[in-house]
Amino acid sequence: MSLKLAPDTATADRAKKLTSTKFWKTLAGNPSVVWGQCKSSGLTYYKVAFDLKAQSFKCNCASRKFPCKHALALSVLLVEQPDAFVVAEEIPDWVQEWQSKGAPSGKVYTPEEEQAKADLRQKNFSKRLNQMAAGLDELENWLLDTLRQGIAALEQQPYAFWKDISARMYDAKLGAIGKRIKNLPVHIGTDDNWPTKVLSELTAFYLLIRGLRKMDELPLNIQQDLLTNAGVNTRKEELFQYGQPVKDIWMILGVTEGVEDNLNFRRTWVLGHETKRYGLILDYAFGRNPYQFNYKPGNVFVGNTVFYPSNAPLRIAIKDKNVLDRQLKRLVGFPTFVDYLDFYATNLAANPWQLSFPCSLEQVQPILQADQLFLKDKADNLVPLFQDERTKWKILAISGGHPINIFGEWSGDQLLPLSLTKDNRYTAL
Repeated sequence: MSLKLAPDTATADRAKKLTSTKFWKTLAGNPSVVWGQCKSSGLTYYKVAFDLKAQSFKCNCASRKFPCKHALALSVLLVEQPDAFVVAEEIPDWVQEWQSKGAPSGKVYTPEEEQAKADLRQKNFSKRLNQMAAGLDELENWLLDTLRQGIAALEQQPYAFWKDISARMYDAKLGAIGKRIKNLPVHIGTDDNWPTKVLSELTAFYLLIRGLRKMDELPLNIQQDLLTNAGVNTRKEELFQYGQPVKDIWMILGVTEGVEDNLNFRRTWVLGHETKRYGLILDYAFGRNPYQFNYKPGNVFVGNTVFYPSNAPLRIAIKDKNVLDRQLKRLVGFPTFVDYLDFYATNLAANPWQLSFPCSLEQVQPILQADQLFLKDKADNLVPLFQDERTKWKILAISGGHPINIFGEWSGDQLLPLSLTKDNRYTAL
């Protein structure tokens, strides 16, 4: 095996740097398959395997290059340092699971067919990247022209000003950016702070442009965040094949729904009992079609979930689940709002394009000031709430002015409350 299978020169060069055993642990195998774990840019290890008979690779990294640098490095290590591999009688579960899946519908592909499929995927992906690059140039020119005219001038712009550039982003395969641009006018003129909100969003676009242009120089998880926020989606089948399942008892904290262009969306937030990790389940349904699955707020289920690759993983997909016969009684959260802001700042620094973050606070007291509802924590910090009249009075009625535990989505300047618990009773808002 050589580096000739590399999809490009850059991937081959990166693979060469990993052909030292200092980057690997648990190198092992048998006459049919070899495997190992390669050090990532963080604290984790990527799981890599190479099927010698089928001449096929598996790696749970986020790279869209096939084979990736980790798989190539493993194959080179096998040729150059075979003694580094321990002969194993038992194959790890994750390798067996990958081998058992094989090709869809039972079809077995030859190495040449597998390579042809990989080449086609890479060709299509490269074509999309070229389209995106042209769109980024157009977006940058639009951003600079907009800033030269001044943020205040945006109040005078007609809807066509936003619709036109949004449509051009969709044409350039930058649909996620196009959607965010189309939603920008809703902020304009809403309050005295709208220029800051709009400028923050425009800054995020510019950071995205700079990141996508230097994507190959960045760690894989950041590359994935860039692609996701540009509109390149990871297929669930691909996620389940390469992602590492996380088994836990998951608590459904809260649900929020909405509609954009006749596309219904639903965000379901969960928290792992053992891992203490938040997860976001995104579901979509077009028109009047129902969602494929339903999640009842306050329910608890045990199951395997897989996190989508990210530098600050939040979104998950459920691989399997079993709803438990119990109800969430108490929301566990941060003791003060300042403690939560530390968590928020860390995750925002890791992924600055994330729009909403989970926020759970303990023992906060609803306070009504000038008809505006706030939450006061133990340290007397006030948390501003996004609310309609019904939600506001519902919180006040349930709490009776006493402390509650609350969960919601934090957008950077206010909290959208989704659920609360008081006296061991869960209430969805």
